[in-house]
This record gives sequence, C-alpha cells and structure tokens, in this order.
Amino acid sequence: MMTGYYYYTPDEDPYYNMSFDDWMFEAVVKNLLDCPALLRLYSWRKPAITIGYNQDSSKIVDYTALEPGFPVIRRITGGRAIYHDPTEVTFSFATAFDMVPAKTRSLSGTNRLISETVVEILNAVGIKACWARHSDPSYSGRGKGKVRSCFDSTARYEILLDGEKIVGGAQRSEGSFLIHQSSIKINGISDFPVIGQVGRKTARSGSRGESGRVAPSDLRDEFCRVFSERFNLDFQERSLASRQRQRLRIMTQKLAENSLGKREFH
Repeated sequence: MMTGYYYYTPDEDPYYNMSFDDWMFEAVVKNLLDCPALLRLYSWRKPAITIGYNQDSSKIVDYTALEPGFPVIRRITGGRAIYHDPTEVTFSFATAFDMVPAKTRSLSGTNRLISETVVEILNAVGIKACWARHSDPSYSGRGKGKVRSCFDSTARYEILLDGEKIVGGAQRSEGSFLIHQSSIKINGISDFPVIGQVGRKTARSGSRGESGRVAPSDLRDEFCRVFSERFNLDFQERSLASRQRQRLRIMTQKLAENSLGKREFH
C-alpha cells in the first residue's frame, strides 16, 4: 500500500487556508513530495468569502454591504460562492487519477467516491448523512435569477442531512491530477445576504453531544482512516518542513495581495 500525507490544520487564516490548498495541488502536479496523494482537514479562524474559479466577483458579491478588508478569495476549483465562518469544517484532497479506482477516474466518478467517503466518515461519528442522487432543477444556474450561493441548491453527489444540504464541494483537474475542496456545514449555515446565502440551522439528528456541535477534532481520526480504506492508501499525518512553510508564506502573501487572481499549476 502506498503512502499519502495527511495535514490537520484547524483555526487558520483565510489566505493561508486557500494558499495551503494551492500548495497541495502544486506539490501533486509537480511531484514535489514524491507522494501520490495529499489530504487536509481544516477550519477558519475568521470569516471569509471564496468564489469559484470562473465566477465574476462583481456579479456575486455585494461589495456595498461588505466591510472594508473582508477577505474575498478566488478558489482554484469551480463551484459557487461560499461564506466560510469558524463553525465550518473544511477539507481538501489532491491526488493523481492513477490513485483512484479505475471505474471512477473522472471528475464525476471521483466526486461520487469522495461523497461516499465523507458520508461514511460522518456516519462513523453518528451523523446520519447521505448523498444526493440528483441535482435540484435550479442548480444549472443559467440565465436570470440563478442561485448565487453554494448552499442554496444541491448538485448530484452533494451530501444531505434530513433532506438539507450540509456539504458542498468543487473540483479541478490539471492533466492527470485533481484537487477536491469541500465545506462541511454540519453546525449550520450562516445568513449572509452579501452573496445571497440564506441561513438555517442544520438538523441535529444523530449528531454528537448534547448541542450537536461538531469540531474538526471530532473528525480528525476518521478522515485519515476512511480515506485510507477507500483509496487504498496509507495516509500518515504530517507537518510542513521548514522549506515548505517558507514556500507557503510566500504563496499566502501573494494571495493576500491579489486574492481574485487565477492561479495556474503547469
């Protein structure tokens, strides 16, 4: 069984979070670590908005209602705008398609496999989630009145709890490599009209603890275990080496200076 690296980085700055995912994808595409797959579980120290790779922020974000300096960051993956807050649990997964079972070596196939994996993780900690078999009719997002926020409609393979979407994900491929980024809103969705996000409390049936609140630490071990089993990889938890931390500092600074720029990984 081949080895993958697993990074657990809770409570981080928004620019650092997105730069870390950029670094993961760069490391896999350019084989910088001699490692076929990288997995990361994280959360947010302070709120931020991320938009999909091809979205026009001027059409998505109501800047007149946003406080100066509020982070608005373009992701390297597609999908729609998301308001991230400190109650969210987030993960990313970068790998080569060769590491994915042959029958799922497509963005659609890996999306389903990852959704099945996350459902298994949530079920393992007592959260009775399932994945959507079909997209909402409103999901196509074409023409006037399209949904602006990721959590206002459901795409096929996204994850539901008691019929409500709690996980949104997006992917990107570069040659024979892919990265998947996903937000887990098990603790509820904040009302954030700046991007048209409608708030709601997430159903608590089957959740851990009296309050139903789920922290990254509740999922830490299960993420490593279930991803290892599903992808036939031995994920081992790692910390960044000094040269990697330096590279990430540079990437974070550049992203903070140009947060809406499109990043490439050739």
